[in-house]
Amino acid sequence: MQLLDIIVNLFSGCLSCVKWDNIYSSIFAVTFAVRQGSVLSPILFDAYVNDLVNIDVGLNRLCLILSAGDILLIAPSITILEKLLHKCESELHWIDMAIDFKKSSCLRIVPSCRNCL
Repeated sequence: MQLLDIIVNLFSGCLSCVKWDNIYSSIFAVTFAVRQGSVLSPILFDAYVNDLVNIDVGLNRLCLILSAGDILLIAPSITILEKLLHKCESELHWIDMAIDFKKSSCLRIVPSCRNCL
């Protein structure tokens, strides 16, 4: 229980401010998210969302990569990627997390075809 107490104390009562040039904002409480800059934060994030790697949408060729607060979804088609994304979204909602779609992006890679024209 001592380790759990240390982790709770590390993340509770966090205060922060924003620095822009040499001007500091007012201090505000950080009530969610992992503590930025902490060496423990990526490990805790990965442990917290680890169940995402067990998501099953009925296909074998899927990939989820969890790394330091980021989630990478890889699928063989846009349709399957959309299913995977919705499944991840519902799993994250269950643990009181959400996808920030403003910070998200999608990349589609298709094979090159010289004789397609």
